[in-house]
Amino acid sequence: MAADDWAIVVGVWLYPALDNLRGPENDAVAFAEWLRDPDGGDIRTKRKTQIQLILSSDFHPPFAGADVAKPTRDGIERAFDRLEREAQKSQKKNKGLRVGRRLYLYFAGHGFAPMREEAALLTANATPSNLRYHVAGRAWANWFHKANYFDEIVLFMDCCQNSYSNSPINPVGYGDITGPKVGLRFFGFGTKWSKVSWERAMLDGKVHGVFTTALLNGLKGAAADPNTGIVNGKALREYLLNYMREFLSPEDRQNPDVSPEPDIPDLDNAGGLVFTQLTPPIFSVTLRLPAAAAGKTISIMDNKFVVVKSTAMPVGAVTPWKVQLKRGNYLAQVIGDGQGVPFDVSGSEPEPDGKTINL
Repeated sequence: MAADDWAIVVGVWLYPALDNLRGPENDAVAFAEWLRDPDGGDIRTKRKTQIQLILSSDFHPPFAGADVAKPTRDGIERAFDRLEREAQKSQKKNKGLRVGRRLYLYFAGHGFAPMREEAALLTANATPSNLRYHVAGRAWANWFHKANYFDEIVLFMDCCQNSYSNSPINPVGYGDITGPKVGLRFFGFGTKWSKVSWERAMLDGKVHGVFTTALLNGLKGAAADPNTGIVNGKALREYLLNYMREFLSPEDRQNPDVSPEPDIPDLDNAGGLVFTQLTPPIFSVTLRLPAAAAGKTISIMDNKFVVVKSTAMPVGAVTPWKVQLKRGNYLAQVIGDGQGVPFDVSGSEPEPDGKTINL
Protein backbone atom coordinates (compact mmCIF):
# COMPACT_ATOMS: atom_id res chain seq x y z
CA MET A 1 0.00 0.00 0.00
CA ALA A 2 1.51 3.30 -1.11
CA ALA A 3 2.08 6.19 1.26
CA ASP A 4 -0.89 8.14 -0.12
CA ASP A 5 -3.29 5.17 -0.34
CA TRP A 6 -6.30 4.91 1.97
CA ALA A 7 -8.43 1.97 2.98
CA ILE A 8 -11.70 1.19 4.73
CA VAL A 9 -11.81 -2.47 5.79
CA VAL A 10 -14.95 -3.91 7.43
CA GLY A 11 -15.64 -7.38 8.83
CA VAL A 12 -19.08 -8.07 10.35
CA TRP A 13 -19.75 -11.56 11.65
CA LEU A 14 -22.18 -11.13 14.55
CA TYR A 15 -25.83 -10.62 13.56
CA PRO A 16 -28.32 -11.07 16.43
CA ALA A 17 -31.31 -11.31 14.06
CA LEU A 18 -29.56 -13.29 11.29
CA ASP A 19 -27.26 -16.29 11.19
CA ASN A 20 -23.83 -15.47 12.56
CA LEU A 21 -20.85 -15.95 10.30
CA ARG A 22 -17.37 -17.15 11.21
CA GLY A 23 -15.08 -15.78 8.53
CA PRO A 24 -15.57 -12.02 8.01
CA GLU A 25 -13.45 -10.80 10.90
CA ASN A 26 -10.64 -13.22 10.06
CA ASP A 27 -10.83 -12.05 6.46
CA ALA A 28 -10.88 -8.32 7.25
CA VAL A 29 -7.86 -8.66 9.54
CA ALA A 30 -6.00 -10.71 6.91
CA PHE A 31 -6.75 -8.15 4.21
CA ALA A 32 -5.64 -5.27 6.46
CA GLU A 33 -2.42 -7.13 7.19
CA TRP A 34 -1.79 -7.50 3.46
CA LEU A 35 -2.37 -3.76 3.01
CA ARG A 36 0.10 -2.97 5.76
CA ASP A 37 2.81 -5.28 4.44
CA PRO A 38 5.76 -4.86 4.49
CA ASP A 39 5.48 -2.60 7.53
CA GLY A 40 4.17 -5.40 9.73
CA GLY A 41 3.26 -4.79 13.33
CA ASP A 42 0.01 -5.12 15.24
CA ILE A 43 -2.78 -3.66 13.13
CA ARG A 44 -4.83 -2.92 16.25
CA THR A 45 -2.22 -0.42 17.44
CA LYS A 46 -2.32 1.53 14.20
CA ARG A 47 -5.99 2.47 13.89
CA LYS A 48 -5.22 6.17 13.34
CA THR A 49 -3.34 5.52 10.13
CA GLN A 50 -4.89 5.59 6.67
CA ILE A 51 -6.28 2.07 7.12
CA GLN A 52 -9.61 2.29 8.93
CA LEU A 53 -10.43 -1.19 10.23
CA ILE A 54 -13.94 -1.85 11.58
CA LEU A 55 -14.67 -5.22 13.20
CA SER A 56 -17.56 -6.75 15.14
CA SER A 57 -15.22 -7.37 18.06
CA ASP A 58 -14.57 -3.63 18.39
CA PHE A 59 -18.01 -3.18 19.93
CA HIS A 60 -17.78 -5.62 22.86
CA PRO A 61 -20.23 -8.35 21.82
CA PRO A 62 -22.44 -10.24 22.52
CA PHE A 63 -25.36 -7.89 21.94
CA ALA A 64 -28.73 -8.08 23.69
CA GLY A 65 -30.51 -7.75 20.37
CA ALA A 66 -30.35 -6.40 16.84
CA ASP A 67 -31.45 -2.94 17.98
CA VAL A 68 -28.18 -2.44 19.88
CA ALA A 69 -25.86 -4.44 17.62
CA LYS A 70 -22.87 -2.78 15.97
CA PRO A 71 -21.33 -1.80 13.64
CA THR A 72 -24.23 0.09 12.12
CA ARG A 73 -24.52 1.88 8.81
CA ASP A 74 -23.80 5.23 10.48
CA GLY A 75 -20.78 3.83 12.26
CA ILE A 76 -19.26 2.52 9.04
CA GLU A 77 -20.13 5.53 6.94
CA ARG A 78 -18.31 7.78 9.39
CA ALA A 79 -15.19 6.31 7.82
CA PHE A 80 -16.34 7.86 4.53
CA ASP A 81 -16.85 11.16 6.37
CA ARG A 82 -13.16 11.15 7.20
CA LEU A 83 -12.31 10.94 3.50
CA GLU A 84 -14.69 13.81 2.79
CA ARG A 85 -12.96 15.94 5.42
CA GLU A 86 -9.59 15.13 3.88
CA ALA A 87 -10.88 16.25 0.48
CA GLN A 88 -12.12 19.55 1.90
CA LYS A 89 -8.77 20.12 3.64
CA SER A 90 -7.01 19.57 0.34
CA GLN A 91 -9.27 22.05 -1.42
CA LYS A 92 -8.61 24.70 1.21
CA LYS A 93 -4.91 24.32 0.44
CA ASN A 94 -5.65 24.96 -3.25
CA LYS A 95 -4.78 21.37 -4.12
CA GLY A 96 -8.20 20.39 -5.40
CA LEU A 97 -10.24 17.61 -3.82
CA ARG A 98 -7.63 14.89 -4.33
CA VAL A 99 -7.06 12.76 -1.23
CA GLY A 100 -4.67 10.13 -2.51
CA ARG A 101 -3.55 7.69 -5.16
CA ARG A 102 -5.83 4.75 -4.39
CA LEU A 103 -8.80 3.95 -2.14
CA TYR A 104 -9.30 0.36 -1.05
CA LEU A 105 -12.79 -0.62 0.12
CA TYR A 106 -13.15 -4.11 1.60
CA PHE A 107 -16.40 -5.48 3.06
CA ALA A 108 -17.06 -8.95 4.47
CA GLY A 109 -20.31 -10.12 6.05
CA HIS A 110 -23.91 -10.81 5.06
CA GLY A 111 -24.97 -8.99 1.93
CA PHE A 112 -27.52 -8.61 -0.80
CA ALA A 113 -27.96 -7.12 -4.27
CA PRO A 114 -31.51 -6.06 -5.21
CA MET A 115 -30.46 -5.62 -8.83
CA ARG A 116 -27.45 -6.34 -10.99
CA GLU A 117 -24.80 -3.63 -10.66
CA GLU A 118 -25.71 -3.26 -6.97
CA ALA A 119 -24.11 -4.82 -3.90
CA ALA A 120 -24.50 -4.02 -0.21
CA LEU A 121 -23.08 -5.18 3.13
CA LEU A 122 -25.73 -5.77 5.80
CA THR A 123 -24.81 -4.17 9.11
CA ALA A 124 -25.10 -5.88 12.48
CA ASN A 125 -28.55 -4.46 13.25
CA ALA A 126 -30.19 -5.84 10.10
CA THR A 127 -33.17 -8.18 10.45
CA PRO A 128 -34.94 -10.43 7.92
CA SER A 129 -37.76 -7.89 7.63
CA ASN A 130 -35.55 -4.80 7.73
CA LEU A 131 -32.68 -4.73 5.32
CA ARG A 132 -32.39 -0.96 5.16
CA TYR A 133 -29.52 -1.29 7.63
CA HIS A 134 -26.75 -1.73 5.11
CA VAL A 135 -23.79 -0.03 3.46
CA ALA A 136 -24.12 0.23 -0.31
CA GLY A 137 -20.55 -0.79 -1.08
CA ARG A 138 -20.70 -0.69 -4.86
CA ALA A 139 -22.60 2.61 -4.92
CA TRP A 140 -20.09 4.23 -2.55
CA ALA A 141 -17.19 3.00 -4.68
CA ASN A 142 -18.82 4.48 -7.77
CA TRP A 143 -19.44 7.78 -5.97
CA PHE A 144 -15.79 8.13 -4.97
CA HIS A 145 -14.83 7.22 -8.53
CA LYS A 146 -16.98 10.07 -9.85
CA ALA A 147 -15.68 12.48 -7.19
CA ASN A 148 -12.06 11.97 -8.30
CA TYR A 149 -10.82 12.13 -4.72
CA PHE A 150 -8.52 9.25 -5.72
CA ASP A 151 -6.81 8.22 -8.91
CA GLU A 152 -7.97 4.62 -8.45
CA ILE A 153 -10.79 2.87 -6.58
CA VAL A 154 -10.47 -0.78 -5.57
CA LEU A 155 -13.53 -2.53 -4.13
CA PHE A 156 -13.66 -6.09 -2.78
CA MET A 157 -16.86 -7.50 -1.27
CA ASP A 158 -16.97 -10.99 0.23
CA CYS A 159 -20.75 -10.92 0.70
CA CYS A 160 -23.75 -12.77 -0.69
CA GLN A 161 -25.61 -11.16 -3.57
CA ASN A 162 -29.12 -12.40 -2.79
CA SER A 163 -31.61 -10.54 -4.98
CA TYR A 164 -34.02 -9.09 -2.44
CA SER A 165 -35.73 -6.85 -4.99
CA ASN A 166 -38.14 -5.28 -2.46
CA SER A 167 -35.27 -3.76 -0.45
CA PRO A 168 -33.81 -0.76 -2.30
CA ILE A 169 -30.22 0.36 -1.92
CA ASN A 170 -29.59 3.34 0.38
CA PRO A 171 -28.52 6.65 -1.16
CA VAL A 172 -24.84 7.52 -0.89
CA GLY A 173 -22.40 10.38 -1.21
CA TYR A 174 -22.22 14.05 -0.35
CA GLY A 175 -24.12 15.48 -3.29
CA ASP A 176 -24.29 15.09 -7.05
CA ILE A 177 -21.05 14.79 -8.97
CA THR A 178 -21.11 16.28 -12.46
CA GLY A 179 -17.43 16.42 -13.41
CA PRO A 180 -15.63 13.94 -15.68
CA LYS A 181 -14.60 10.56 -14.27
CA VAL A 182 -10.86 10.27 -14.82
CA GLY A 183 -9.73 7.51 -12.45
CA LEU A 184 -9.63 3.72 -12.68
CA ARG A 185 -11.79 1.17 -10.87
CA PHE A 186 -11.19 -2.47 -10.00
CA PHE A 187 -14.17 -4.27 -8.43
CA GLY A 188 -14.26 -7.83 -7.15
CA PHE A 189 -17.30 -9.59 -5.66
CA GLY A 190 -17.20 -12.96 -3.96
CA THR A 191 -20.08 -14.39 -5.96
CA LYS A 192 -22.29 -13.83 -8.97
CA TRP A 193 -25.53 -11.88 -8.70
CA SER A 194 -28.31 -13.80 -6.87
CA LYS A 195 -25.78 -16.34 -5.54
CA VAL A 196 -24.27 -16.79 -2.08
CA SER A 197 -20.71 -16.17 -0.99
CA TRP A 198 -19.15 -19.08 0.89
CA GLU A 199 -16.86 -19.67 3.86
CA ARG A 200 -15.08 -22.75 5.16
CA ALA A 201 -12.19 -23.85 7.37
CA MET A 202 -8.86 -23.29 5.63
CA LEU A 203 -5.34 -24.58 6.13
CA ASP A 204 -4.55 -22.10 8.91
CA GLY A 205 -7.26 -23.73 11.04
CA LYS A 206 -9.54 -20.67 10.82
CA VAL A 207 -12.73 -20.12 8.88
CA HIS A 208 -12.30 -17.75 5.93
CA GLY A 209 -14.33 -16.64 2.97
CA VAL A 210 -13.46 -18.64 -0.13
CA PHE A 211 -13.25 -15.46 -2.23
CA THR A 212 -10.96 -13.66 0.22
CA THR A 213 -8.73 -16.71 0.52
CA ALA A 214 -8.31 -16.86 -3.24
CA LEU A 215 -7.92 -13.07 -3.43
CA LEU A 216 -5.10 -12.93 -0.89
CA ASN A 217 -3.44 -15.98 -2.41
CA GLY A 218 -3.41 -14.17 -5.74
CA LEU A 219 -2.18 -10.89 -4.29
CA LYS A 220 0.60 -12.65 -2.40
CA GLY A 221 2.03 -14.21 -5.52
CA ALA A 222 -0.20 -16.79 -7.16
CA ALA A 223 -1.48 -14.19 -9.66
CA ALA A 224 1.97 -12.68 -10.26
CA ASP A 225 3.51 -12.65 -13.69
CA PRO A 226 5.96 -15.57 -13.57
CA ASN A 227 8.75 -13.47 -15.07
CA THR A 228 8.27 -9.97 -13.62
CA GLY A 229 6.47 -10.78 -10.37
CA ILE A 230 3.89 -8.05 -11.07
CA VAL A 231 0.30 -8.59 -9.89
CA ASN A 232 -1.89 -6.30 -11.97
CA GLY A 233 -5.63 -6.07 -12.48
CA LYS A 234 -5.67 -8.26 -15.58
CA ALA A 235 -3.68 -11.04 -13.94
CA LEU A 236 -5.67 -10.90 -10.70
CA ARG A 237 -8.98 -11.00 -12.56
CA GLU A 238 -7.91 -14.01 -14.63
CA TYR A 239 -6.54 -15.80 -11.59
CA LEU A 240 -9.74 -15.36 -9.55
CA LEU A 241 -12.03 -16.35 -12.40
CA ASN A 242 -9.99 -19.46 -13.14
CA TYR A 243 -8.95 -20.64 -9.71
CA MET A 244 -11.35 -19.51 -6.98
CA ARG A 245 -13.15 -22.81 -7.45
CA GLU A 246 -10.02 -24.60 -6.22
CA PHE A 247 -10.66 -23.24 -2.73
CA LEU A 248 -14.19 -24.71 -2.56
CA SER A 249 -14.67 -28.22 -1.26
CA PRO A 250 -15.86 -30.81 -3.82
CA GLU A 251 -19.27 -30.76 -2.13
CA ASP A 252 -19.50 -26.97 -2.30
CA ARG A 253 -18.78 -27.04 -6.02
CA GLN A 254 -21.95 -29.11 -6.49
CA ASN A 255 -24.11 -26.65 -4.53
CA PRO A 256 -26.31 -24.77 -7.05
CA ASP A 257 -26.53 -21.76 -4.73
CA VAL A 258 -22.75 -21.32 -4.68
CA SER A 259 -21.03 -19.76 -7.66
CA PRO A 260 -17.63 -21.35 -8.35
CA GLU A 261 -16.58 -18.07 -9.94
CA PRO A 262 -16.53 -14.58 -8.45
CA ASP A 263 -17.90 -11.53 -10.23
CA ILE A 264 -14.99 -9.43 -11.52
CA PRO A 265 -16.37 -6.86 -13.99
CA ASP A 266 -13.92 -5.52 -16.54
CA LEU A 267 -14.04 -1.79 -15.76
CA ASP A 268 -12.22 1.24 -17.17
CA ASN A 269 -9.41 -0.78 -18.73
CA ALA A 270 -8.09 -1.29 -15.21
CA GLY A 271 -6.17 -4.41 -16.17
CA GLY A 272 -2.94 -2.49 -15.87
CA LEU A 273 -3.65 -1.28 -12.34
CA VAL A 274 -0.69 -2.65 -10.36
CA PHE A 275 -1.35 -4.12 -6.92
CA THR A 276 2.16 -5.23 -6.08
CA GLN A 277 5.45 -6.49 -7.47
CA LEU A 278 7.14 -9.47 -5.89
CA THR A 279 10.11 -11.68 -6.51
CA PRO A 280 8.65 -14.04 -9.15
CA PRO A 281 7.20 -16.82 -7.00
CA ILE A 282 7.84 -20.54 -7.41
CA PHE A 283 5.62 -23.37 -6.26
CA SER A 284 6.15 -26.95 -5.16
CA VAL A 285 5.28 -29.85 -7.45
CA THR A 286 5.73 -33.56 -6.69
CA LEU A 287 5.82 -36.11 -9.51
CA ARG A 288 4.94 -39.68 -8.65
CA LEU A 289 6.73 -41.92 -11.13
CA PRO A 290 5.89 -45.41 -12.40
CA ALA A 291 8.20 -48.32 -11.70
CA ALA A 292 9.10 -48.33 -15.40
CA ALA A 293 10.82 -44.95 -14.93
CA ALA A 294 13.75 -46.61 -13.12
CA GLY A 295 16.98 -45.91 -14.95
CA LYS A 296 15.38 -43.35 -17.26
CA THR A 297 15.39 -39.58 -17.64
CA ILE A 298 12.33 -37.56 -16.67
CA SER A 299 11.86 -34.08 -18.08
CA ILE A 300 9.46 -31.16 -17.63
CA MET A 301 8.85 -28.76 -20.53
CA ASP A 302 7.11 -25.40 -20.40
CA ASN A 303 4.41 -24.20 -22.82
CA LYS A 304 7.10 -23.35 -25.38
CA PHE A 305 8.44 -26.93 -25.23
CA VAL A 306 11.61 -25.80 -23.52
CA VAL A 307 12.96 -28.28 -20.98
CA VAL A 308 13.02 -26.48 -17.62
CA LYS A 309 13.72 -29.44 -15.34
CA SER A 310 15.16 -32.93 -15.85
CA THR A 311 16.52 -35.72 -13.73
CA ALA A 312 17.76 -39.27 -14.14
CA MET A 313 16.22 -42.00 -11.97
CA PRO A 314 18.68 -44.59 -10.61
CA VAL A 315 18.34 -48.14 -11.91
CA GLY A 316 16.06 -50.14 -9.66
CA ALA A 317 14.95 -47.18 -7.52
CA VAL A 318 11.97 -44.92 -8.19
CA THR A 319 11.15 -42.19 -5.71
CA PRO A 320 8.86 -39.13 -5.97
CA TRP A 321 10.56 -36.23 -7.71
CA LYS A 322 10.03 -32.86 -6.04
CA VAL A 323 10.63 -29.69 -8.04
CA GLN A 324 9.97 -25.94 -7.82
CA LEU A 325 8.22 -24.29 -10.77
CA LYS A 326 6.84 -20.91 -11.75
CA ARG A 327 3.14 -20.53 -12.45
CA GLY A 328 2.32 -21.83 -15.92
CA ASN A 329 1.55 -24.84 -18.14
CA TYR A 330 3.90 -27.80 -18.34
CA LEU A 331 4.38 -31.27 -19.79
CA ALA A 332 6.09 -34.02 -17.78
CA GLN A 333 7.37 -37.14 -19.50
CA VAL A 334 9.58 -40.14 -19.13
CA ILE A 335 11.94 -39.86 -22.09
CA GLY A 336 11.15 -42.56 -24.64
CA ASP A 337 7.87 -43.61 -23.02
CA GLY A 338 5.20 -41.76 -24.99
CA GLN A 339 3.22 -38.55 -24.78
CA GLY A 340 3.72 -37.49 -21.17
CA VAL A 341 1.29 -35.76 -18.80
CA PRO A 342 0.27 -32.09 -19.18
CA PHE A 343 -0.34 -30.10 -15.99
CA ASP A 344 -0.59 -26.54 -14.80
CA VAL A 345 0.84 -24.78 -11.77
CA SER A 346 -1.69 -22.21 -10.56
CA GLY A 347 -0.25 -21.21 -7.20
CA SER A 348 -3.50 -22.27 -5.52
CA GLU A 349 -2.07 -25.63 -4.44
CA PRO A 350 -1.46 -25.93 -0.69
CA GLU A 351 2.11 -25.73 0.51
CA PRO A 352 4.47 -27.27 1.51
CA ASP A 353 3.65 -30.26 -0.72
CA GLY A 354 2.00 -28.31 -3.51
CA LYS A 355 0.66 -30.05 -6.60
CA THR A 356 1.02 -33.80 -7.05
CA ILE A 357 1.24 -35.31 -10.56
CA ASN A 358 0.93 -39.01 -11.33
CA LEU A 359 3.14 -39.67 -14.32
